[in-house]
Amino acid sequence: MDGMFIPIDPIEVVQARVQHHKDVDIPAWANGTGDWFSCRLFELMAHADSRNFGRLSMVFPDQAEAFTWWREGGQK
Repeated sequence: MDGMFIPIDPIEVVQARVQHHKDVDIPAWANGTGDWFSCRLFELMAHADSRNFGRLSMVFPDQAEAFTWWREGGQK
């Protein structure tokens, strides 16, 4: 490497992760085909009351944002 610094925008990184959850993880969970961590987390979020969903969203903000998008009718 020649010492060139390539800046990474943290907002773009977060947006890319949220978009991945929307495009890949939520459809797999909704169709019952995903068994990886995010899909299991979405199942937990689906059954959580508002207090526990708030706790989950503090720890997993990207997944919570994507799940909220889906729950509010954002599915394709």
